Amino acid sequence: MNESLPVGNGQFGALVFGGASLERLALNEISLWSGDDNPGGSYDSMGNYETLGNLWLQLPGHESPTDYRRQLDLDQALATVTYTVGGVRYTREVFVSAPDGVLALRLTADQPGALSGQIAWQDAHQAPVTVEANKFLAAG
Repeated sequence: MNESLPVGNGQFGALVFGGASLERLALNEISLWSGDDNPGGSYDSMGNYETLGNLWLQLPGHESPTDYRRQLDLDQALATVTYTVGGVRYTREVFVSAPDGVLALRLTADQPGALSGQIAWQDAHQAPVTVEANKFLAAG
């Protein structure tokens, strides 16, 4: 799987790579670029687009999935990954809401208690990260 599925709202977006045991969401945000104001639109002074960072989802035991499928539904603006491991059907859905300005990642399994893993953040700009309760903040 060398290609990702893009989701976004014009200001915030992600590339969904679709790994079963290790999912990568490459995040971007419109204000991150190396340029300065460019009212003349010159490509020589425009600067380069920069990524926000990577959100990693680690799911141990999902290394050998069967019935794997990923899709991008353009009508629903939804990237979906589905597969089976050990008789359990897993579904991962990712979308970005324009009205709410959020990226949503929904993980489900068709058997109770079957879903377990870790989430890790890799900031592309080495911003300090703090974690408290159910949220993390990268500021910089």
